[in-house]
Amino acid sequence: MEWRKTTSWINPNSDNASTIQSLIGHFLQDRLSPSLLDSAIKQFRQANSGVTWGQPPYEKVIESEADLDWLINHPSAYKNAVCVIEPASNVGQNYAREDVRASSNIAYLCRVIADCDSILFPLWKLGKLDQKKLDHIFETCLAVFVEGGY
Repeated sequence: MEWRKTTSWINPNSDNASTIQSLIGHFLQDRLSPSLLDSAIKQFRQANSGVTWGQPPYEKVIESEADLDWLINHPSAYKNAVCVIEPASNVGQNYAREDVRASSNIAYLCRVIADCDSILFPLWKLGKLDQKKLDHIFETCLAVFVEGGY
C-alpha cells in the first residue's frame, strides 16, 4: 500500500487540527479575499486537474479490511482528515451524462480550503468491516460526512 501517512498536501505545516480549523475559520469569515494558501492552491489546481478517488492526493479509499487495518495502524493518516461515507456510486448525472460523485466535491473543498485530507468509505462496494475499527476512526477523525445517493 502506497498511501501517505500524513494529511497535508499543499502546505506541510497544515498537518494539524489547529491549522485546519484556522484555515476553515478564515475562509468562513472572508470568502472574498484570497486564501491564506492562495498561491499553493493555484499550483495544486493545475497539477491535479481531473484527479479523482484512488489517485493522490485522493488515494485513501477504504475498499477492504486490509485498507482499514492500514489506516488503523497509521493514526497520523486519519486524525487530521475527514471521512466521507458514500452510500451510492453517484448522486446522479451531469448534462454530459457522466456520473457525479458528491464525495469528490467534499474532498476537493476540504483540500483547497484547509489542506485537509479525505478518506473515502464507498459503502456501495464495501463488504462488512470491523465495527470497532470503524468506530475508532470515525470518533477520532476531524469530521464524518455522509453524502447522498440516488
